[in-house]
Amino acid sequence: MNQEKIILTAEQAIGLLSDDSEIHTFRSGTSILLGADWSRDELIKSFHAAGSEDIQIGGDACKSMGHGLVLFTGDDPLFIEVDKEKLQKLEDEVLGLN
Repeated sequence: MNQEKIILTAEQAIGLLSDDSEIHTFRSGTSILLGADWSRDELIKSFHAAGSEDIQIGGDACKSMGHGLVLFTGDDPLFIEVDKEKLQKLEDEVLGLN
């Protein structure tokens, strides 16, 4: 269980996305999760526009739900669906575990 903040580049984040034109995301509401599909192209634009610490690997809860890529776009983080194996491989590389 890693608690270290892992910041990603836009290119690293893009590499985690599926090739689908729409990608599932969710945000935490007051007492619910709000899910929505985002255009892959819009996500990529958002990654490129993000600040230096705005793209991160999420914690265990969001990773276990398959939405382990986090984009901070204001008050509420956007949790983005990615392949769990690709995410784990990148996380291990960034942390020097492989």
